[in-house]
Amino acid sequence: MNPDLFRQFMLSAANPEQRDQLRERLIADQDLSDQLRDQETDWIDAYAAGRLPAPDARALYEHLQQTGQLHRLPTAVALAKPKSQPASVFPHALGLAATLLVVFSVVFQQPHTPMPEPPPPVRQSLVPGTLRDGRAPQSVTSKPNQDVVLQLQYQDIAPRGECQVEIAGQPYGEETPCGLDFHAYTVPPGLAAGRYTLRLTAKGELIHTYEFTLIR
Repeated sequence: MNPDLFRQFMLSAANPEQRDQLRERLIADQDLSDQLRDQETDWIDAYAAGRLPAPDARALYEHLQQTGQLHRLPTAVALAKPKSQPASVFPHALGLAATLLVVFSVVFQQPHTPMPEPPPPVRQSLVPGTLRDGRAPQSVTSKPNQDVVLQLQYQDIAPRGECQVEIAGQPYGEETPCGLDFHAYTVPPGLAAGRYTLRLTAKGELIHTYEFTLIR
């Protein structure tokens, strides 16, 4: 696939008409859609390896942020780190001894508290529909400082343009491009635990309704 098409797809967020045209092509051509995803993965791998030029890296970051996929960057960077190879200690015995003396003196003089790693994001798929038969809604559990990404599945074909999530009739978060198979919605970290009904709209029209219970 021409890599310029992927760049055009990222930059078309500022031009709704152009983005709609690209989405129509991707919906009609599954092979082209698969190639676009492969190209997106290649760009993410190049970003993680430090091989992506600065303008492209900035465009990729903005694209992933708008589509709710920003969590893929730290994962790719962690996977791209080379694994250390075992080596013999004898060629470096003197240097190692000197290093240990410095380390021990620092450790005993000043305790070190490692920074805790943030927990990985919770990703859960939600199917559309309002529960009317007494069933409990899907539960989504997150730890403190943990991102929650909901994949709001479409019932039919993907809507066009920008998608907006509403809670209690009020927009929650900014409009972001509707996905090909689902709309990735990152739950705000300050959202309290409880039961929620989400409305997914596009161009002001209701697309689907979702229900879930957030457990903190």
